[in-house]
Amino acid sequence: MPFKHTFLFQEGSWTAEGFFFDENGNKIPLEGKSIITHTEKFWFYDSQMRLLEGNRTEFHNSYEILPFEKYGELTTWKSNNPAIGTFNGTFVIVEDSMLSFFSSEKDNYTGYEYLLRLSSVVYKNRGCLFKGTRKISSWSTTLYKFE
Repeated sequence: MPFKHTFLFQEGSWTAEGFFFDENGNKIPLEGKSIITHTEKFWFYDSQMRLLEGNRTEFHNSYEILPFEKYGELTTWKSNNPAIGTFNGTFVIVEDSMLSFFSSEKDNYTGYEYLLRLSSVVYKNRGCLFKGTRKISSWSTTLYKFE
């Protein structure tokens, strides 16, 4: 792997800022925080995002990730979102990027997420969530590592 990724691969805390787009394309500013911890068996990624306008909705996801094997390009994960259920997904490394594809265990949700490494402490994040063929939401954020 020519690019050394830090997001997920190193324990730490990250903040997020950017925008959430609802199913109608309305653009809403957001902020968030993520904490990544490692055990021998799993990596844990706890993510919270809060909309800064309107009803200030909060989203929470707790991921359990199988660690990437040495020089491995992909791994699987499972997450729980209290609002919409359990998801299963895959992370794939493609040079300076991490791609994630996921689907829910119930209700026909699917999604895609993209993380672009700008530096060891900054990543761009883009993603979208669908229910069937209908877009539920999308997001555009920048993640910053802090300690």
